[in-house]
Amino acid sequence: MLLIRKLKSFSKQSFMTQCLMVPAWLMTGLARLLVRLVPFRLFAQGLGTHHGVSAFIPLLDDKRQAHALSIGRAVRMSSTLAPWNANCQAQAIAARCLLGLFGVPYAVFYGVSKDPVEQMKAHAWVCSGPIQVTGGYGFDEFTVVAVFGSHPTQPPFQGREE
Repeated sequence: MLLIRKLKSFSKQSFMTQCLMVPAWLMTGLARLLVRLVPFRLFAQGLGTHHGVSAFIPLLDDKRQAHALSIGRAVRMSSTLAPWNANCQAQAIAARCLLGLFGVPYAVFYGVSKDPVEQMKAHAWVCSGPIQVTGGYGFDEFTVVAVFGSHPTQPPFQGREE
């Protein structure tokens, strides 16, 4: 029953999302392994340019928005099928890699908060333009402590050269 439901959900996805499912699944596994074996300071530079705590979200054209949507869906869906803990950080790293591969500007956010019993919670999420790629919209619940992003790219010149 669960398998049938998953297959129906998969069949309703765009072709790009379907094609990205296996790479996204593999990337979450590799990301999880990276997080478990390598100290954060050593792989942080691979997340992109460190922007401190300055929250920024790069703008996207329609084509890149469609890519960001497909990548986000593929990472989130494949994470539910992973036999490992494909947590928010693994998803953020996987999404960052796939967005970079497709040349889609992104911002990876790390945030912290305290829950009602004063326990510290951490979260990672990725935004690209108006698209919440992974991790939802963490700005409401978490205080941003680090932002990593791609270099902003300018859209190609749309007017006529004279």
